[in-house]
Order: sequence, then C-alpha cells, then structure tokens
Amino acid sequence: MAMTWGKPKISMGDTGVNDAFAATLTPFTFTIAEDSTAYSKNAGSAKEKYGEGHELVGRKPVKGTRILKFTAIIQTLAEMAQLNLGTVATKKLPVFTDLMSGYKSIQVDPEEVGMLGLQIPKCSVECSDTYTGADGICVDVECYELTPSDPAVASHTWYEREAAPSGE
Repeated sequence: MAMTWGKPKISMGDTGVNDAFAATLTPFTFTIAEDSTAYSKNAGSAKEKYGEGHELVGRKPVKGTRILKFTAIIQTLAEMAQLNLGTVATKKLPVFTDLMSGYKSIQVDPEEVGMLGLQIPKCSVECSDTYTGADGICVDVECYELTPSDPAVASHTWYEREAAPSGE
C-alpha cells in the first residue's frame, strides 16, 4: 500500500465568492510537527425520543463536524504572522485573538505525485499558541469545515497530486 500523506504541504487563502475555493493560496513556511496533521470527523449527536419506561421510540442522527488539525512549530515572528494572529511591528507580535478573520480555503498537498490531497473551500480557523521549554513555541491549528452557501460547491474535495509543470 502506498503512503498517502508523507510530509504534507499546507496552503491557505481567502474563501472566494459564493464560498468557492480560494483563487490564490499561500503556502505556510513554518515546519509542521511530525505526525500532527489529521483530518477527521467528530461524530454528531443524535436527537432521541423516549416513551414511558425510557423506551426508545425514535432517533435522528445529527451531522458531525469535520476538522483538519495540525501543529505549527514557530521559529520567527513572521511565521507566527502567517496564521493571521497579528502584524509584526518593532520585533513584537501582539496577539488579540485566536480566531483568523474571515473564512479560509485550505489545501493539503501530499508529498508524492499520484498521492491524494485535500481541498476545503470554507473553514473557520482557530489557533492556540503554546510554549514549553522542551518544544518552544507551537501553534495548534484547527480548521473547522463549513458547508458552502452555494450547493454546487462541495464541502471538501479529494484530488490526486499531479507532477508540477517544468520549471517549478
């Protein structure tokens, strides 16, 4: 079985008109912590109806949430600024919020040609910066997949990575 992800490259851009995938993506330059990239679904809850004697008479599942998570290893203020947590001024980066402004499109490119990659056109992104003496500064990034307003736009798309054109 072939390796699907390997060392992924993650890029981000502003979600387009009608929640279309971003027209322009900017690749992150920070290092992503080993084995931290994960895309999964959190199971939704269920609405249940009970009769006398706590007899289950009806159940309706509620859609779960899909989340892309990864941990960024931060070595410079410029790398921290890539997560839209602030603007670098005079070698300081004041952080006022853990939420990125606006909706973002995220692309996860696999390491090898022919492997599967992921595009999510509309996400809300939360970042949690941490510091330890062992790891330094890291930012845990959670990209919550949102349903696009245009029904013709898929919530996420898997694609096969193709060879880059010559000269790239």
